[in-house]
Amino acid sequence: MMEIDDGLSKSAKSIASSFRESLMTRPQYIKNLIKLTIIWSVSSFSFYCLQVAAKYNEGSVFLNYYLDGIAGMVGTIIAQPIYNRFQAKITFLLSYGDSILFGILVLAFQLNWISPNWIEIFGIPPSGHPVGSKADREYHLGYLIPALIFMIKIGVNTSFLAAYRASFNEDFIFPFFKRATAVGICNFIARSFTILAPLCAEIPTPGPIIIHIFINLIAFITCFTLPSKEEGEEFLVELDLFMKSIEERRQARIALNMEQKPKEE
Repeated sequence: MMEIDDGLSKSAKSIASSFRESLMTRPQYIKNLIKLTIIWSVSSFSFYCLQVAAKYNEGSVFLNYYLDGIAGMVGTIIAQPIYNRFQAKITFLLSYGDSILFGILVLAFQLNWISPNWIEIFGIPPSGHPVGSKADREYHLGYLIPALIFMIKIGVNTSFLAAYRASFNEDFIFPFFKRATAVGICNFIARSFTILAPLCAEIPTPGPIIIHIFINLIAFITCFTLPSKEEGEEFLVELDLFMKSIEERRQARIALNMEQKPKEE
């Protein structure tokens, strides 16, 4: 019986090997590896750059770091239901879109393209300084910028968690038999890129937010090229058919060997 099992195992391995080779040579896998590497790198870089830059942002350093922690909790809570509802592609587009939108608003207020005084309509008391003066502007930015950065960090945390989910769970992005290698490559490059994040955070304002917007825009564009939910389902159907064919061949070979065994005896 051991010889039969060995024969079945070798046959199954041979079929699986041929399937893997045909799948891994597809350009789609290499493209997905490049796309997810970009996504991992941008999410990791933004996460740590914003964390280090919090000490330089307008507002109290204590408030900035409290909001950083809360944004992490909010991103963790909402990432899972959003991903379950919309899958990888839309989740990434929503999270990077959030980061870009609020990043542009931060840039607009830091460069004084838009006056921050309008936040007084939400009950913020006047600064007591002459309207339009530097002290008056910094006073209002101390309330406004932390809130905008908070919204950016929710998007960054969501994209980071979605990157983990997409990389480890989606066979149509990384096939299960190459997943560890693919995620390792993404992580290695992302962490290497993130080494520059603390240096970026030391650039005078508004340098960090400009870099943040630029790299998130690259990731946002990249997300449009990710496989859609329908394309992913097609791949899973193909994979399911392959696994069923393996089982059918296995059962057929068992039956054949069981028929031949009595004759040999």
